[in-house]
Amino acid sequence: PRGPGFGPPCGGPPCGPPCCGGPPPAGPASPPSFLSLFSDSQLSLQEIADKAHLLQQKIDDNAEHEKANLRAATEQKQLEIERHAAELARHAASSIEAYKTTQVQNAEGQKAYQQAVVRQQAEQAKRLIDQQAAQAIAAVEARDRQGGKHPQQQ
Repeated sequence: PRGPGFGPPCGGPPCGPPCCGGPPPAGPASPPSFLSLFSDSQLSLQEIADKAHLLQQKIDDNAEHEKANLRAATEQKQLEIERHAAELARHAASSIEAYKTTQVQNAEGQKAYQQAVVRQQAEQAKRLIDQQAAQAIAAVEARDRQGGKHPQQQ
């Protein structure tokens, strides 16, 4: 079976391009490949292992650095979200308080209006009662005056 980890795709010993990863054919410049870092034929296996270890360390360091940056960005975003949520909560509380104040003012205005209407009705009723009382007193006085002039008729 051939596939990843079983040697070159052609099935034979490492050959050249394009099959087994030799130098790329002439064309646009490409970035150096991983294997080109180790292509110096003067390097021993230990030196290659040391370079690989150094590269792995750089990769790990970069990953840690990126992780720390991501953590810091996440914490910053969390703080922004919390600040925004607190601002929204303050705005909501302010809106609720303004609504309550408006409702109380409307209720007080309605109460004052109703009190004015009741007061006006009470004043009208008092005037009517005073008028009727005055008419009744005038009628009694008129009857008394008539009764004093003609006492024999009774």
